[in-house]
Amino acid sequence: MQAVEAAGLAEALMGPGPFTVFAPTNEAFADFDELLQDRYGIGVPNLLEPANRDLLAETLLHHVVPGAAVVSNDIPSGATVLEAANGDTIQVNRGGEDVNVDGVGVSAFDIPASNGVIHVIDDVLLSPEVIAALEERPVAATPLPAETTTLLRPLLPHRQPQHRQRLRPQSPCAASGRFGTIS
Repeated sequence: MQAVEAAGLAEALMGPGPFTVFAPTNEAFADFDELLQDRYGIGVPNLLEPANRDLLAETLLHHVVPGAAVVSNDIPSGATVLEAANGDTIQVNRGGEDVNVDGVGVSAFDIPASNGVIHVIDDVLLSPEVIAALEERPVAATPLPAETTTLLRPLLPHRQPQHRQRLRPQSPCAASGRFGTIS
C-alpha cells in the first residue's frame, strides 16, 4: 500500500473498479530489487522517492487492468490482449492449465478483492517505457536503510516461478480492444 500511496494512485486503485491486478510475489520483488541494484545501482525502495513517482506509477499501473475483473475461466486458450491502466497492452497466454502474462508465469488465480480480482505472478512486469527510462536516464537514488526493502513487497504467499523473463518488453500486439484474441 505504501508504494501505491507513494505513486499517488491510492484513490484511483481503491475506487469501485472493477480491476484485474497481476500482483508479483515477494520473491519477484526481491529479484527485481537485486536486478535494479546490479544493473542501475538503485533498489526498489528508491522507487518510493518523490523524484521517481512517475516511474513507480508506470510500473504499478502496468500490473492493473481497469474496467474488468477477469477471472481465470474468462481467459481463453491462446493469446489474449488486455489493456493495462497505463495504456500499454499486456498479453495473456493460456495453454491448458498454464497461463503467463508477457512471459511471466501466473502461480495463483482468482483471489477476490472488494473491487476486482488478483492473480499472483512470478516476476515484476515492466513496460517498454519503464525499461527505456531505466536505460536512458539515471533514477534518483538516496541510500535507504535495509529494513525499508520490504515496503514495496506485497503480502502474498511465495510461489515457485514457472517462467522467468526480466526486463523484456512485451511484443507488440496486433489486436485492438480491451480483451481481444490474437492469432
